[in-house]
Amino acid sequence: MRFSKLMIVVMTVLMIVSLSGCYSVYTGQRYQLGEEQSEGGNTVADGVSVPLFYGYGTGASRSAAQDDAIGDALQRAASLALGDSGMIYREQIERLIATEVNVRSFILTSTLDEIDWDYDNGTYSVLISARLLLPELSKLLQSRGILGGLIDASITLRLPDQQPLDYQQQAALSDVLGPVGPDWSSGYKPTFLVYYDEQQVSDPFTARTAVLSANSYLSSIGFTYIDLKQIESVKLDQEYAYTEETGGTSMLRWIASRLHADYYIDVAVSTSSYARGGSYYADSSVSLSIFNASTAEGRGSSFIQTDEPVQANTRSSALERAVAEGVEKGMYDIMGKASAYFTSDAQRGSSYELIIMKTYDDKVMRAFQQVLAARVGSLQRTSFSVEESRYAVTFSGTIDEFADLVYEAALQFSELQGLYLVYQRGDSLTFHSGQ
Repeated sequence: MRFSKLMIVVMTVLMIVSLSGCYSVYTGQRYQLGEEQSEGGNTVADGVSVPLFYGYGTGASRSAAQDDAIGDALQRAASLALGDSGMIYREQIERLIATEVNVRSFILTSTLDEIDWDYDNGTYSVLISARLLLPELSKLLQSRGILGGLIDASITLRLPDQQPLDYQQQAALSDVLGPVGPDWSSGYKPTFLVYYDEQQVSDPFTARTAVLSANSYLSSIGFTYIDLKQIESVKLDQEYAYTEETGGTSMLRWIASRLHADYYIDVAVSTSSYARGGSYYADSSVSLSIFNASTAEGRGSSFIQTDEPVQANTRSSALERAVAEGVEKGMYDIMGKASAYFTSDAQRGSSYELIIMKTYDDKVMRAFQQVLAARVGSLQRTSFSVEESRYAVTFSGTIDEFADLVYEAALQFSELQGLYLVYQRGDSLTFHSGQ
């Protein structure tokens, strides 16, 4: 009996040892952590599906500050993945992450590390690192129609680890990581004008609905647009000037120039509707094309057909909802395409024509040209005579700001002290040299 008890004890101990040998700590192999190394030990360019990112946040408690910092890390990953499209969706992503999701569900919790923290006047600030679950982040962005760069339903999103931090502990935590993506507040952020070709529109009400829907979308992602009433006011008051000042230039481009829009969007809509069982159904086809207002160069186009008929209690409501649905999808698509040009267009600036009458002294005009060229994006003299000199100019500012630069440059030459503006036509300025 004593032998049997001893055998039971021995067998129990052996079983415990055997089971303990089967236990292992999860190290993240599911997410390929540590498996993306080349022979030289460097991380491959496309990275991993759970990369390490850093974030900075503030809050009334340590936990709240950590959540804010996780959201910051998610925004940095989204901005990097979206590329140029991140410029468009920056504010939308910020609102989405801050107010609509549980940020901790987008990280590998065991990897969350609070690197440093501070407390000042009731507010905690923290600096964290964590491995982000990119598949979940990608699904979130796609579900809201935020696409571009590496965010694509057919591609598994992977990013490399963020570069290790290098900072001194006495530095302010808020300064360690820098801004998230492009900082519109310190530079160029384009203004849009949306309108329709009146000669191609059979239903002005539907066309106006499409314009208002496009403007609503632009506002929702933080962009400025030219109000529809302002566009129509300019058309009504100055149509005679358009006829006089332009040749083949489209009315839409001319209005965009007058109202200082950076891009204009031409929208065309067709709809159909029917009644059934006391309800009304409608669908829409929406065509959108976007252009650089300065050069008229195309920046993308989109055609959207609503998937299913929209149902409503009245015909007008069904039509309005179908148009709004089509326009929203089209704007998501077209803005994503146009975003690839925003940076280069901003650096190049708008195109202007400068004409100076009575340019008798070529040496003075050449010196004037050099002074002005240093203040604008580019300047090229296209023709010269004693009667006038013409210049093609690119400048990242309004036409009024460009006119101010012309006056400032002229003040450096005694021969041009009397220079004055004769007239402005669209993006063309004509001055008299004063000689």
